[in-house]
Amino acid sequence: MGVEPSLVAEDLSVEERIRSIESPVWIGYGLAVEIRDRLEHLLEYPKTHRMPNLAIIGESNNGKTMLLENFVRRHSSDTNPALDRSLLPVVMIQTPPSPDEARLYSALLERLFASGPQREPAEVKLSRLQRMLRELKTQMIILDE
Repeated sequence: MGVEPSLVAEDLSVEERIRSIESPVWIGYGLAVEIRDRLEHLLEYPKTHRMPNLAIIGESNNGKTMLLENFVRRHSSDTNPALDRSLLPVVMIQTPPSPDEARLYSALLERLFASGPQREPAEVKLSRLQRMLRELKTQMIILDE
């Protein structure tokens, strides 16, 4: 498997090389690939009344968010012009600092570029959110704490 010509270090400027070195890098070590495969399985899981879930627990700065971001990138929005709408199979947000239903819905709506009035009731936010997620055919919501 060769390297794309546009990614060869000699073709990059010094600034581009530095930016490349400083950028986050996915390292697919065994456990990370196993967790990502488990997420893939959950994404393909047939719809049931009580869907399975997964909690990934570990020390800070050990790659949990990077693993999730890698998974989300693999399932980014489908912008196929032949479709009549965009699809967003996976949505990931950083959870609010306090456990508050309305703030969680607000964070999800902001991620979908659909934030509403600050004082909008939680049940109204939930209703809008459910409608949007159905239209986007979202299959998985990832909450990164």
